[in-house]
Parts: sequence; structure tokens; C-alpha cells
Amino acid sequence: MKRNNNRTAIVVGAGLGGIATAIGLRLQGYQVQIWDRNEKGGGKLQEWKKEGYRWDLGPSLLTMPEVLNDWFRLADRRIEDYLTLVPLENTCRYFWQDGKIIDEDDSFWKNPEVQSLLKYGEGIYQLSGKAYLNHPPSEFWRAFHWRNWKDLKHLPKLMSLLTLAQVVEKKIKDPYLRQLFCRYATYNGSSPYLTPSTFLIIPYVEAHFGGWYVKGGMRKLAEAFERIAMEEGVEFNYSQEAIRYENKKITSHQGIGATPDLLICNGEAIRTANTLLKGCYTEKEKNTINKPSLSSSGFIILLGVRGENKELKHHNISFTRNYPEEFKSIFEKKELPHDPTIYISITKREEGGDAPEGCENWFVLVNAPAKTNFSEEESENYREKVIQELRNRKLLLPSQRIEISRQIHAGEIAKRDLTTEGALYGWASHSIATSLFRPAMKHPREEIYFVGGSTHPGGGIPLVLLSAKMICEKILKNFS
Repeated sequence: MKRNNNRTAIVVGAGLGGIATAIGLRLQGYQVQIWDRNEKGGGKLQEWKKEGYRWDLGPSLLTMPEVLNDWFRLADRRIEDYLTLVPLENTCRYFWQDGKIIDEDDSFWKNPEVQSLLKYGEGIYQLSGKAYLNHPPSEFWRAFHWRNWKDLKHLPKLMSLLTLAQVVEKKIKDPYLRQLFCRYATYNGSSPYLTPSTFLIIPYVEAHFGGWYVKGGMRKLAEAFERIAMEEGVEFNYSQEAIRYENKKITSHQGIGATPDLLICNGEAIRTANTLLKGCYTEKEKNTINKPSLSSSGFIILLGVRGENKELKHHNISFTRNYPEEFKSIFEKKELPHDPTIYISITKREEGGDAPEGCENWFVLVNAPAKTNFSEEESENYREKVIQELRNRKLLLPSQRIEISRQIHAGEIAKRDLTTEGALYGWASHSIATSLFRPAMKHPREEIYFVGGSTHPGGGIPLVLLSAKMICEKILKNFS
């Protein structure tokens, strides 16, 4: 049941976090508008179709589905009326260039070495799940209740100065497993050799909640939330770009103005502070926001492939021979990796209609530096290099022929998603400070709030939805 009030809110950006926040505020009785410069919503949850092929362009894996369920319960909806979630028996297949293959399935998680690492990650989850994932940083203290005293023994893990790679090396002897678990740092666009060991929470979450796919494509998530928002009375204003916010008034590129009680920004907090809200921050505040190093970006190749490689699963990763060198290239040299780790997603494995008969739709992703000055020639040359690597590693078979090819580099990502230098997650999580204390969820003086992957608690579908939940709770508390 909606609360009755006359307050107004404008959400800038119709990404998943923005739409979820709009639903939460509408349920509190707010009159809510969403402004978005694009012709349709969804943020990074977009897709591309061509000649009988379909590709997801953004997130490709869903974890922690209970977070999604919570939003449907909050809106008094049944998730099955909007979405079909498909559990993946094999979350990912890993390839090494010496021929080694590991499947991330039930038997994988039962490996004794893996179990040891999961136990470590479980301890972090038991404590941070109550604190970090459910409360803004200023309210972490709410988790340290006497009822949770048993979990406090895990506090040293949360405050450890060891990196993810260092803990993995201590607990895992198998070199293949070491590299596999180091890759979880890339879930937030960071280096395992710099990011804190607290991010070992990620493999625990993946093991505990499983990996899921959304039937019809990941964009269906955004469409379901948009449908609920419209049913609740949220007003969507597409092709309307917010360009200025001064004296509590927001103005669009078309000259439309409004003075809402609340402004919610669903976009990268770094870029927003330097553009739309540049007049709302002091130079010192902007310097603080701009100072930390950026997360990685990505080099994406969409391939329409005639012929099939049955060895490939829905999600696949082919590792570099030298993992430390790859991250040195990305974060120190700011170069595209010479010997890259390559991620391949083929949704045809779950969706027969995503490619013509006898064909496959490959979404290929290489970790890349946050850097936008790529020339078209450099982009095309790197695409050919990655495709040759796929052939050299016997992932793209001699019998397979490429029918469609499109590459997307960091410069295009920056333009498409309005991110700083094409960074996928805002700040890199290369310290305890930038991991736990990301750009603030609320402006220090004004009624401006931030939701999405660049603020607390971070990137990825479940964390963005938790971000929206915290924002709604914070607003309700501030105005109740």
C-alpha cells in the first residue's frame, strides 16, 4: 500500500538501479519521474540484434536471486508473472592454453582446496552480509549487534591488509585453481594483486546462490522493472537528457525544467559530479572524487559464427599464460593485454532463437584499461588479434566461419554509458578505503542521492538492487 505524501522526485537515468529506486519511492507515495537521454531504459542491460542473431551487451550472469525476489515481494508482485529464471548447472567452463579444462559445477565446489577458500569467504559474508551489503557505510555499526557476536570473529578478515591473490596463494596449492580464484577480482574491475581479500566473498556467493540466466535475455530484467514502475504510476521521460542542476532546479537539453524535492542520480557518480552536478561540489570535494584510480574497462567483440563448438558452454573463460602481466598492462601501462584472458558468452546454449540453426552468438570480452583514446585502426587490429587468439587456442574451430563482427572499445563504452574513460565500475577497489567507502550515496548538503554500480555497495545486478533498497530506506528515514 502506498503512503500518501505530496513530495516529488526525479530519477536521472533509467538503469536497473534507477527504476528500482523509482518503484521504492512510488510505493512511499512520491510523485516520481524518470529522465533518460536514450529512447528506452535499462542502462547497461541492452541487447543488439542482426540477421537472426541476438547478443546481451551488458551483465550476462545473475547471482543472489533472492535480492531480486525481495523487490517483487516489496511491490506485491509474483516474479513468475514477469520473469523466468534459469539455473545453470555449469556456471562457467575454464580453459588453459596447455589443454587443462575445469568446470564450475557441483563437483568443483566440493574440491577440498576450494572448500577451504569458500569457508574463508563464508566468514566474510556472515559479517559483511549484515553490514556492508545491507547498510550504507555510515551505518555499518548496525550490524555489530549482540545477536551477531558469533560473526565478529570474522572481523580480522574484513580488515585484513592481504590482497585477494595473497590469500588465494596461502590457501590454494593448485596453480590452475589459484588463477581461477584470482579472476573474481574482475567482477568489480580490479586487479587480484591489489584488491583486498574481502572480495573472496564473491566466489562464496556464487557457490551458495548459484549462477542464473534470465529467459529471453538479461534485458528482460530491466523490462520487468519498467513494467512494474509504469503499473505503479512512475512517469518515464525518454529522449530527455538532464544537463544542469542549479538552485534545486534541474534542466533538460530540451529546456524542460523542474524543481523536485529529491534528485536521484542513476549514473556514474564520478562523471555526474563533474558534469550535471559540478556546481554542487567544492573543488576539494571534486578532487576527492576524482583521485582514486579507475576500474578496468572492456574490449567487446560480438561475433555471429556459422558452425558450432560443442566444447563451449554458456559461460567460458580462456586464461592468459601470465596473469600478473595482464593486470600490469591494464592498470600500470594502460595498454590492451598482449596475451589476454578471454571471456566468451554464448546465450544460444539457453536460447535456441539467439542464433540461426547451426550457428552461435559469441559475446567476447577482454579486460581493458579505462582509456578512451583508441583509434579505429587500433580497435580493428586488436579485434583481429583476439580472433586469431581464439583460433590459436582452438576455441574458434577451423570449421567455423565468422558471419558478423562488431567491436566496442572503451571510448564507445564511455559515450554509451556516460562513464569516466569507459571504466565499468567507477573506482577500482584497490584499497580498503575504495572498497568499503565508495562515492557517497548522498550529497553532503543537498537532497541528492546516488544509486548504481559506482556507489555503495558496488557493481553487478544484485548489488545495484541493494543500492536502490538502501537509498529508499535512507529517504524514508530522513523524511518520516
